[in-house]
Amino acid sequence: MSASPAAALWMPDAELAPCLRAGVMRDTRALGELPLAQRINRFPAHPYCGITWLLEGDGVLTRCGGQDCQRRLPRVFLSGPQRHPVQSLNLGPLHSFFLVFQPAGLARLFGLEPEHYRDRHVALDEVPELARALQPLHERILAAPDDAARWRASLDWLRPLWRERCAGEPDRLGTVLAGIGQLGVRAAAAWMGWSERHLQRRGRALTGLRPAELRRLQRAETAVRAALLAEQAGGWAGVAAQHGYADQAHLGREVKAIAGHSPDALRRAVHSDDASWWVYRLDE
Repeated sequence: MSASPAAALWMPDAELAPCLRAGVMRDTRALGELPLAQRINRFPAHPYCGITWLLEGDGVLTRCGGQDCQRRLPRVFLSGPQRHPVQSLNLGPLHSFFLVFQPAGLARLFGLEPEHYRDRHVALDEVPELARALQPLHERILAAPDDAARWRASLDWLRPLWRERCAGEPDRLGTVLAGIGQLGVRAAAAWMGWSERHLQRRGRALTGLRPAELRRLQRAETAVRAALLAEQAGGWAGVAAQHGYADQAHLGREVKAIAGHSPDALRRAVHSDDASWWVYRLDE
């Protein structure tokens, strides 16, 4: 677990890792009345579906799908893969807990079609079949005494479900999609013995994204993390070469598309005291 006074990140064990990407907590109640700029939450574009509980306080979605917006966030909501940076605003002190699923995790567990929720945030009660399936977990989340207990409850609830529905099935496609950032679409299709078009269809059904989109998001996430954790600034050219970008300019365009800022601006922001970049600091 990586933690700060206001945020925590939990990673699943090897058994649940093919299903669950992470658990995250954000709690600003002890920080007092933060100024407006410090109540923003900045999320990069990403290929994951998530379930979020706003346990205390309220938030507004201010940017989604590449457009500005003003939408009150539901108390519990499903978010699909996001192809653009996302921003929300806490209306005051806020305590939230969310589960981040692997790109194909919710599709395999519940038959969810992620494409319907791409670039969207939807109240869980608008997805009644998923809401019914998650009701036992929802009750455990609300009853748990703290966020660490919420994470343990999530694992305890998901583990038997994953074993029953998915763990015994061969998942060659899931394995390929999880590594497509390194493989590339053509190599992934060849490894499956499929045409690229067939991989496109199957991959999109499971993740809500074309395999090329999934590869782009996965690769950028890995590259940005590597660069931000590097000890010395100015190493973007090396990161570009290491992660298969044509050159530093190519990486720069991708980072700006994923995070909304140039690489150097992103590095400065993340290493500043601006609380709105807390998501990017979870791996530190």
